[in-house]
Amino acid sequence: MKKKLYKIAVFIALAAFIPLVVFIANRESPPEKIKVESHKKQIIKQFRLESKEKINWELTAPEAEFKGEDVIFLKNPHLFIHPKSQPPITIKSPSALYFRKEKKVELKHVLLKTDNLTAESPCGIYFVDSALFKTNCGCKILLKSKNSIAGKICVLNFKKKEITISGNVKSVFREVKK
Repeated sequence: MKKKLYKIAVFIALAAFIPLVVFIANRESPPEKIKVESHKKQIIKQFRLESKEKINWELTAPEAEFKGEDVIFLKNPHLFIHPKSQPPITIKSPSALYFRKEKKVELKHVLLKTDNLTAESPCGIYFVDSALFKTNCGCKILLKSKNSIAGKICVLNFKKKEITISGNVKSVFREVKK
């Protein structure tokens, strides 16, 4: 009788392991690893980037698209520069590229406005760290007094409050009537 009870106990013990074996056998395998490329096409609506350094600036655009780790393509960007104790400077463009590592903004068909002047250029680069706007593709500056200056190379240094124009410089000065 002991042998029969022993056989029944062994059978019950083995039968108890059957659901565990079935459960383990039917268990799902872990999902395959999916490789996701970082910096895939990412579009940001109402893009805004600002800095509170020596010269505060703010870069906004209704739409921005990341082009890799370093480059951001901007549609209709506005760059607002706020030099200390000076009126703000606005730079507008239909399109631009912002290079994060180099901290520069490359603009196309640029319109720059301050309280004293308006400048236009087919292209230009704004260097964020040095607060310098430079163009090598020609520019035209219209002063508030209706005088105008045009040239091939224009450099506007907002820190030093300087404008340098060189290469085929043409100036038109009008007499101020009182």
